[in-house]
Amino acid sequence: LRYGSVNRTTDLMPNSAPQNTAASAGRSSVWRLVWNIASVSGRILLLGCLAVCVASPELIDLDWRFDIVASLIAQACLAGAVLAIWQALFRRWVWCALFAVVAAGGYSWMLRVERAPTTAQAHLGPGAIELELLIMNVHSRNQRGAEVLSVIEDSGADIVVIIESSWWINRDLAEHGGVTQRYPYRAGTDKDVSGQIVVLSRHPLFKTDRPDSTEGLTSSWGYRAGFVDVQGQRIGFSAVHPASPRTRNTWLVGQHTFGRLARHYERVGIPLGARDHPMIIAGDLNSSPTSLRTRLVTRDLGLLRAKPLSAWDGTFPASLPWFARSSIDGAFVTPGVTISDWSTLQIPGSDHRGVSMSLVVEAEPGG
Repeated sequence: LRYGSVNRTTDLMPNSAPQNTAASAGRSSVWRLVWNIASVSGRILLLGCLAVCVASPELIDLDWRFDIVASLIAQACLAGAVLAIWQALFRRWVWCALFAVVAAGGYSWMLRVERAPTTAQAHLGPGAIELELLIMNVHSRNQRGAEVLSVIEDSGADIVVIIESSWWINRDLAEHGGVTQRYPYRAGTDKDVSGQIVVLSRHPLFKTDRPDSTEGLTSSWGYRAGFVDVQGQRIGFSAVHPASPRTRNTWLVGQHTFGRLARHYERVGIPLGARDHPMIIAGDLNSSPTSLRTRLVTRDLGLLRAKPLSAWDGTFPASLPWFARSSIDGAFVTPGVTISDWSTLQIPGSDHRGVSMSLVVEAEPGG
């Protein structure tokens, strides 16, 4: 009876199995076609986005927003390299080559940036001066003043540049005896003004390089400028915060900050970029090494970006992993100033990471 019932069922639907197999094969073919289209489209989209990032420096004349995109060339370079390796694993050699070309193009832009050399790349003369810098955008509404001051104390820096100092941090600076004792020379420590640029220094600060000049730094919108006296040598020093490129107007204002700073030093008789007078410009630059602002500063003002190519790390946004952050905080220096150390560190309550760097300045320029 069991075999009979099976046979009767088979007799009633003799073609059911072949029909189901054909329908299943048809659905599988459709899904395979959809997947292939989506996969190719996704790779084309990724390749196009990375290519735009790499080509963005040549597209800035079309729209100012391409300058923001140009700040992401390092990330595009890394993403292109990872995707090239990924395509190679699946033996998709054409796609592997395309992503590799994009990655190589991004890396070529990074190589074009004029950077200050490391101490291993430069010959230092006798009596060179080493300065430890700590640069931090602390956020103008940061209420964790005690924790920020603890970072400053632990850093051992000679000069601390605080961007967007908050009311709470200004208050704690005024009341913290340890920081006051360590940094007797200051600029911009008005307790009631949030968002200002504050400079703390172990060495005297002056407005010009003359021995009889006024103490402190000249204050202007977007920067504080002057000189620091280290072991009897006056080194040009400025703390800067050009406007963030959130709109076309703020982008233009930020671009002009360095031009105004250059004119300030021309008025006091020390042009920017002069090798016979070392200078350091540090702060929240709101530009990565590959952005237009950096390229204009290095080209027009003769300064070098103090960011080693080997230090693949960034400062903003602090919440992202190291390889995804953009290096918009840092310093520019004159030729002859070298980098002996560069790293980032967490700043409590801030959306930026701080930059800790050691710069070596030759006491006798050209030696």
